[in-house]
Amino acid sequence: MPDLLLCSATAFEIQPLRDRLGVYGGRVEVLITGVGLLETAFALATRLSEGAPPLLLQAGIAGCLDEACPLASVVAIGSDGIGDLGVREGGRFQSTFDLGFGDPDAAPWQGGRLPNDTELPALSGLPVVNAVSVSTISTNADTIDHYRSAWGAVAESMEGAAFHFAARKWSRPFLQVRAFSNYIGERDKSRWQLRESIAALDRQLETLIPQLLSL
Repeated sequence: MPDLLLCSATAFEIQPLRDRLGVYGGRVEVLITGVGLLETAFALATRLSEGAPPLLLQAGIAGCLDEACPLASVVAIGSDGIGDLGVREGGRFQSTFDLGFGDPDAAPWQGGRLPNDTELPALSGLPVVNAVSVSTISTNADTIDHYRSAWGAVAESMEGAAFHFAARKWSRPFLQVRAFSNYIGERDKSRWQLRESIAALDRQLETLIPQLLSL
């Protein structure tokens, strides 16, 4: 069994690393989960039910909710959760927990969030930020403000919460790292930095993976 399971929504986000995967001597397995919470949850449940590797790592690009953070910078995620599961009415969003559907402190949840309470975010040496996972990329100003204020979110992805959920369910040490390709709300893709963010992510993974394998 490999020592590290590296998960990514798409192959292109970690393609540089996949091209040199052999240098890890079979200790790193790659799982391409697919895009979104459902595909990620199913892919992880299928793989982890076969026997979970000791360490889980998710890597990919993300949107940034804080313009003080430069694009193509890389962060570790300290907490994640599902931002758009609930109802918005009267200009106010209520989560399923707010509506009384489920216990926000029933494992693996903690206050309706999915924190990473392992030592790995800090050990990564990367800035540690909060994230929110969504099924629809945010373009509405009120929604964006809600994620900033209610969640304290700096990163937005479509898979992170599913990864945190699975890792906490299986009680495995885990780490999610993200490179910022664009600011949330900016739909002009000519201003996105996809290539630069993937390169920055790869540079961090080149350092981070040997560090994790040495634990």
